[in-house]
Amino acid sequence: MWFTSFYFNALYKMKKIDVRTTFVCSFPEEKASLRMYSKIVAHGDVFYCIPYSADSIGVYDAERAECKSLKIDMPTMSGGVNYRPDAKFFDAYCDDKYLYMFPHTYPAVVRLNLANHEIDYFYHTLTEMEKDIVNDNFYFSKICDFGDKKIMFCNASKKIYFFDSSKMMFQEWFSMKQEEGAITLAVAGQYAWLFSNYNREIRKINLVDKEVKTIRDLPKELSYGSFPVTRTAIYNGFVYFVPGTANKPIKVNMDTDDVSIATEILPEEFMPEANREVWKFSLLEVLGNQLFAYDDVARQLIKYDAPNNKVTKDYILSDVNSRSGKNVIREQLLLDGKITDLKSYLEYMKR
Repeated sequence: MWFTSFYFNALYKMKKIDVRTTFVCSFPEEKASLRMYSKIVAHGDVFYCIPYSADSIGVYDAERAECKSLKIDMPTMSGGVNYRPDAKFFDAYCDDKYLYMFPHTYPAVVRLNLANHEIDYFYHTLTEMEKDIVNDNFYFSKICDFGDKKIMFCNASKKIYFFDSSKMMFQEWFSMKQEEGAITLAVAGQYAWLFSNYNREIRKINLVDKEVKTIRDLPKELSYGSFPVTRTAIYNGFVYFVPGTANKPIKVNMDTDDVSIATEILPEEFMPEANREVWKFSLLEVLGNQLFAYDDVARQLIKYDAPNNKVTKDYILSDVNSRSGKNVIREQLLLDGKITDLKSYLEYMKR
């Protein structure tokens, strides 16, 4: 498994058998910052790290053990969403020829040619939705598949769109209420599920006849915070929603629409500091026949194997033999002031 660091400029790989991580590289010409990359897209033996706060696409060729950075231009146009350099792109996918990166606040869809690494910027792709923008929070979060199409929810315009890569255009498909504060989207068959952070309800949308069912009967023990849910995945007949700032993950039975606490991926209990919210999950993905989640508070990788009714929760261990990795981490954390005394060093080691 491959992942990037939340805190500094580093790519890691992790052996599945013992969940021990090994430092791979730092991407050149990139200064360490929080949440540099939002996703890794693999194409053969090459990994593309999608820039969130980073200024370039991080590229690692596993066969050649080579890394490089592909610089992303500063926007030459402005859009209806306020551009934030620390929130450029959130999701991406690739086909045989191109890598497509979808904007969080960057005012264009960006396409990378996988053969020659030329980058094209499609500002006009957002033109039609710009006129419908009702807030300046962000454009897109998660991309989903609907048959052979890509489908996504635009938080700024409150509409669901299909994306046509052959024309580099969006097609509006469904409009939500203007007050919807949804971020998460999951799709299976002819249905899509959205969690409304504003109304704290779940929308089940029939994408064929465009009928909407609102699911309001959520577990009583669920508390929300300012940004309740950020990620979703479909697994084993359920739609899973994991926190942001909510206290517990939940799941929706796709047949009955009943909502319950997802105890199988419930991490260790944690008592937050008074008057301080904590951000909980940073991963929820179906890989193979397992559901993977990572809880930032408990610092555990949770794996749910439904066919075998097995749950494992592993702390991620650093490779203490990786001198280069330790040097990179130490230098970046010291320079950024993240390790200033014994207490903060021990806190880092716990992570």
